[in-house]
Amino acid sequence: MLPSVLLILVFALSAGGLQAQQVSLVELAAEGSRAIARGEESTLVQVLLDQAGKKDTIMEITHSELMVCVRLVQNAHIPLFGDVFGIPLAESQCARKSGL
Repeated sequence: MLPSVLLILVFALSAGGLQAQQVSLVELAAEGSRAIARGEESTLVQVLLDQAGKKDTIMEITHSELMVCVRLVQNAHIPLFGDVFGIPLAESQCARKSGL
């Protein structure tokens, strides 16, 4: 009985950790898209990622006529399994270009 309860607890905590990583990606993508829409350099987004400890995150920036979108993709892992099972987390946020 106790091992099953511990296993459920570990999975629940791992799911909470994955959710926290997803929220972090949302914040970074939104902040990055707003910065680029204001005219900042795209290297600022990389600096934000480095400061947040997300150096292994893939960044894609797309421009349209009125919008700038930043897509971040990160391969997350459940600590219980180590690096065996990677769970891709992705987030895309867009911002309207300034002056339009």
